[in-house]
Amino acid sequence: MRKYNLNALEYLEFERMCQAILQEVIGNGVKIFGEGPDGGREATYDGKAPYPTETEQWDGKWIFQAKFHDSLLSLRNIKSWLISELETELQKVITKYKHRCDNYVLITNVILTPVYQKGLKDIIENSIIPKYKKLANKKLNIDVWGYDEIARYLDRNEAIRSAYVSVLPGDVISRLIEKQGKEQEKLDIALKKFLNYYFFQEDKIHKRDMGSVGEDQIILREIFVDLDVDSSS
Repeated sequence: MRKYNLNALEYLEFERMCQAILQEVIGNGVKIFGEGPDGGREATYDGKAPYPTETEQWDGKWIFQAKFHDSLLSLRNIKSWLISELETELQKVITKYKHRCDNYVLITNVILTPVYQKGLKDIIENSIIPKYKKLANKKLNIDVWGYDEIARYLDRNEAIRSAYVSVLPGDVISRLIEKQGKEQEKLDIALKKFLNYYFFQEDKIHKRDMGSVGEDQIILREIFVDLDVDSSS
């Protein structure tokens, strides 16, 4: 998996990147919300999608949110920040706005640390998700994408990667080779046209160039003949 500097993105740019990824992962039917009050939603979707897997497909009403962390806080504070943001947004969806929601996905640039029981992954999966599934009093699928999940999607999608985080040497080299190929193709076409033009132009001599009167032309290949050469003698 490549390394991406997602922290270099600004919030709005991160949000747009997430929306682009959603349209690739979930489907073109993902509805994007622009800037301004969105009622706790960056994007929504209605229907079945090939997520979390091709075989286990979630269905119903979807709500997606992006949360960008742009400050250099300690790992402990980052953990507290993300848990607080996730709980606040789930409260809004379930109790404040009372959106119909069957599937909720929060996307963040924060790394979901895998430390057993104490890391963000285990806290979210073992404490936060069960709590809000119960609060919703219905079947509610909840998931959180962290840095690693976003990186996997970027690995598989060059267009999005190039549009938002094209700072990788491999992408730069690839673009240079592609550009060189296109320039070489243009040069080949131009060279062929140039040689073709001069072949026919230089194949003719005007009689007036030899001191004769008239505009008739002599075709050189009609008066000169190639001779065979034997270099062994």
